[in-house]
Amino acid sequence: MTFADCGPVDILVVPGTADPAPQIENRPLLDWVAATAANCRWVTGVCTGTAILIAAGPAKGKSVTTHPAAIETLRLKNEATVVGGVRYLQDGRLVTSGGVSAGIDMALWLLGQLHNPEHARAVQGVLDYYPEPPYPLAA
Repeated sequence: MTFADCGPVDILVVPGTADPAPQIENRPLLDWVAATAANCRWVTGVCTGTAILIAAGPAKGKSVTTHPAAIETLRLKNEATVVGGVRYLQDGRLVTSGGVSAGIDMALWLLGQLHNPEHARAVQGVLDYYPEPPYPLAA
């Protein structure tokens, strides 16, 4: 599918990448994200996808979060209020998250908004998603 082939989007999910620099310079991508986000019910970014949302415009001036390793880089750009220490963050119809598992948390929260918390819990059960890392980080 190409940008031109894509029909209306209800929920835009912008995934992250180890190095978002090429994407934040990709004008066709940024233009598509900006135009698509304008008509979405929800706009979401996982991990460094937040950097793409800022570059495209939908996250400029908003409160956002991202992967912990990218927080300071995004703060230096001074185009959004970048909040650390949270798994996901909502600002209006924009929702951003930290890394991969935080993106799952965000998706379950969003599912609860779209349907109800019980439905989100049922999906969580089907996914067998109950994080218990074998080696928790020291506090």
